Amino acid sequence: MISRMIMIGFREAKVTKKTPVVQAIRNGHVGGVILFSRDQPSNFKLPTRNIVSRKQVTRLCAKLRKVGPPGLLIAVDEEGGRVTRLNKGAGYLVYDSAFNIALANDLDTTRQWARGIAEKVKTSGFNVNFAPVVDLHIERDSGVIGRLKRSFSETPAVVVANASVFIEEQHKAGLLTAIKHFPGHGSAKGDTHAGFVDVTTVWKEEELEPFRLLIAQKSVDMVMTAHIFNSKLDTTHPCTFSKAVITGKLRGELGWDGVVVSDDMHMGAVLKNYSMEKAIELAILAGVDILCFSNNMESPKDKNNNVIQDLYDPQIGEKVFMVIKKLVAEGRVPEARIRESYDRISRMAAKIK
Repeated sequence: MISRMIMIGFREAKVTKKTPVVQAIRNGHVGGVILFSRDQPSNFKLPTRNIVSRKQVTRLCAKLRKVGPPGLLIAVDEEGGRVTRLNKGAGYLVYDSAFNIALANDLDTTRQWARGIAEKVKTSGFNVNFAPVVDLHIERDSGVIGRLKRSFSETPAVVVANASVFIEEQHKAGLLTAIKHFPGHGSAKGDTHAGFVDVTTVWKEEELEPFRLLIAQKSVDMVMTAHIFNSKLDTTHPCTFSKAVITGKLRGELGWDGVVVSDDMHMGAVLKNYSMEKAIELAILAGVDILCFSNNMESPKDKNNNVIQDLYDPQIGEKVFMVIKKLVAEGRVPEARIRESYDRISRMAAKIK
């Protein structure tokens, strides 16, 4: 049951039975993987990450499916625009950003765009696309949402209309999706990849509307959390670690009873403020079901911008598994809470075609 709650990133472009990620899957330590096109510590002479070409990534996904249990989640962030892992360098067609697509004010255009994205994700062997972004386009100079044009619009109705089409086309292709980043990252000036971000003075209640409306439509597979801090919602913890936000706001007020997946637990907002054990404990108790560890964090550099330490951990899956097992054994996380997540994930994974 614990393994279903863990999703990890890894470094290889091809795998064998001795590759750590394959061993983690076979040993029942992880229930999902996430693939990337590049490594963050790029001044190391590293092996290529996961995505080199269409043929290669299709073989990689097939191999992971073969060694994994039924329902193994194989995920990618394929939003269009700047957030594309299946990119031109790997021989894929590239698609415009969500913001630019929505400017056309034509849902047929959105549908063609979403269908193209779904086609390349599905035919490459993935079963999860961590999209669409349903944050509102409020802070236009935000380096993580606004400037990258990841949001469809500042207007909730426009976001919902376009996101609904995007989700529908991913579903037609047999993909699971995740709306992100709850409870709304669009007004944030800072970037949670880098560190602590407080949105207390800028966040607006209307940022909940896309989540509320899409959940009401019953088209959502997963909701991804944001690591932002908002003292209006919780005076102590960022949203991923807040029971008031996840169990109270999302599950209680908005009525979401499905899977909640964390944003990357290796972001600066987490690493600079919590130990791995404490972050895992708080997230699970808050109501998060799948903990995502990209294993692709930015490494520390010297004054000449040379990487001085490679933070990649080939054993991350086993380590997270053992932390959760310890938390349960010590009574800090109830076994019932693990079973709750397992049941949600199992119901969702049964929808994979």
